[in-house]
Amino acid sequence: MSFHKNRAYRTVNTEVLLTNWEVGKYVSQKLKNSEWGTGVVDNLVNYLKEIEPELKGYNRRTIYRMVQFYETYGSTEFVSIELTQIDRENEILRLLALNIIQG
Repeated sequence: MSFHKNRAYRTVNTEVLLTNWEVGKYVSQKLKNSEWGTGVVDNLVNYLKEIEPELKGYNRRTIYRMVQFYETYGSTEFVSIELTQIDRENEILRLLALNIIQG
């Protein structure tokens, strides 16, 4: 049971990490291309609060931290490392399941 619980936590953490990276990428690119001024981040925060009031962790400060996160780890290597790790874990689980079934 704890194995599955830990795997679920890892999966959720990976998804949160990738979501933060994607949000940071999107906002960073908009700010760098001068498509947005800095005030638009506040508008984005207000919009997110309006459409999903229960959504937590998307205020001005955290959005800019997501931008900083993306700009620090903005290479495609970061995403491919995460996906490779997920693929490796899935392969291990598949092999374990086969071993249990064949027994």
